[in-house]
Amino acid sequence: MGYLKERPWNLGSGIGMTVKEIIKVFEQANGLKVDIVEGGKREGDVDTLICDPSRARNELGWTQKTTLDQAFKDFVELV
Repeated sequence: MGYLKERPWNLGSGIGMTVKEIIKVFEQANGLKVDIVEGGKREGDVDTLICDPSRARNELGWTQKTTLDQAFKDFVELV
């Protein structure tokens, strides 16, 4: 397997949230209720995954301008 010629940029807030926290923001942003079905942790599941946008900030001057709340509102309007 070869390597990519270019490296990807991660675009995100750099702030970690649990899946439950993300669902709560989605529900509040759109007045919707999401039914949660919990299962056990599966092999290969990671405990924490947080986007590090520092490369995009340093190389592209990119900064997050949209909150998660607004992104969810925009998403629901599109679909």
